[in-house]
Amino acid sequence: MANFEQPDADNGSLDRGFGLGALVTTGVVSGIAAFSASLLYFHYFPQVQDRPAPIAVVDMVKLGLAVTKVSGQGDTGAFVNAGRAIAMLKEYGYIVLDSRMVIAAPDEYVKNPSDLVPGAPDEVELTGGYVPPNLLEGTPNGTLR
Repeated sequence: MANFEQPDADNGSLDRGFGLGALVTTGVVSGIAAFSASLLYFHYFPQVQDRPAPIAVVDMVKLGLAVTKVSGQGDTGAFVNAGRAIAMLKEYGYIVLDSRMVIAAPDEYVKNPSDLVPGAPDEVELTGGYVPPNLLEGTPNGTLR
């Protein structure tokens, strides 16, 4: 059997408490470094707010018919108000699109005539002209998944 001897304190061996002190110091320094890094990360890369894109989809035919109906009831400034509302959307940074040029859009982007002109009806009967086909006809519940 091999004879293992314990090193003497006179031989320059390290104190057994040094390992525990180094471990505690390393843990504290690592914790401070991690906390500092997370503070810097959130300072330079703030959280992004979830908000809808500045897009407004307007059915110009429906808006024109609604404004015509309102102006027939005595509001002569309805056409001017519709133009101002669209210009105001542009000033606020919105991209204003005609609904005939959009294939599909979520409801939060679609602006009704009453959103743009106070007192304008949202449901206007379209007489004549092109009526787009209902692409969801024949699907379950008339909706997509």
